[in-house]
Amino acid sequence: MAAENLCLRQQVTTLSRKRPRPNLKKTDRIFCVWMSRLWPKWKSPLSVVKPETVVRWHRMGFKLYWNRKSCRAPRPGRPKIDAPLRRLIRQMSRDNPFWGTPMIQKILVLLGFEVSTATI
Repeated sequence: MAAENLCLRQQVTTLSRKRPRPNLKKTDRIFCVWMSRLWPKWKSPLSVVKPETVVRWHRMGFKLYWNRKSCRAPRPGRPKIDAPLRRLIRQMSRDNPFWGTPMIQKILVLLGFEVSTATI
């Protein structure tokens, strides 16, 4: 009974914000999803939104949660090179001012470092 009263009060506050149609906020959606999980008869007093809509919100939240949790991809762009390799590239360019980036890149490949000319 208390859960039903709470649900009806939430709907009244939602309907009091009426413009052309009730404006649902994020807190209203979260409240509906919580009620659907905590109260078995949550569909009976619901009149602001359809029960299918609440289930869809719940699924969307579940999907967003797992997308954020599972997609820990590295940052996009060129991978960073180590500090010793950067120091070596700077030293090579200072010691040999007439070498260009293609020459430095070829020497680094001979030394076993795979670095593009755009990185140098």
